Amino acid sequence: MGLKSLTYPILFILIIFLLMFIKILPLDTIPKEWIGPDVLFCVILTWCLRRPLSAPIVLIGLLFLLQDILFQRPPGLYAACATLVCEWCKRQVLRAEDFPFVAEWLTASIAIVAVFVLSQGIASLSLIATPPTVMFVKELMPTILAYPVVVVLLRYGFGLRTQQMSGFDASLGQEH
Repeated sequence: MGLKSLTYPILFILIIFLLMFIKILPLDTIPKEWIGPDVLFCVILTWCLRRPLSAPIVLIGLLFLLQDILFQRPPGLYAACATLVCEWCKRQVLRAEDFPFVAEWLTASIAIVAVFVLSQGIASLSLIATPPTVMFVKELMPTILAYPVVVVLLRYGFGLRTQQMSGFDASLGQEH
């Protein structure tokens, strides 16, 4: 494993840490009527859908767990839901011969909805105090709409192209 093969995972970690740092900065202390998109989740989904081999499940799980701790969410709930959904997204990409952007956006949209529904449902079943569902819906739409913007920024800003899967066995996860 050479230094070149570690470029994307290291870049991935640095981008996520930078976005987490920006999110915890007290830049705006006035409560807002609207909720912005979950850019961190969009970046991680983009990485899973565009470079599935450079985003290992352990790394994704640890990053989501760190987010749960930093953003004061129930530890592990969002992390478990998001990690499972990200792994599902990676499987969809690895199984597909051709994965155009429309399919990628649809897969990401399904993943975003699944994470929000799973985390909200599990939290309410386990009697954890949850924000109103309206807040999740207000965050859901901007997150889905922000996904193409994140893809464009990562594509042209960092050169994150779709990984070619030629010579790759998706069922075993190994090269021929």
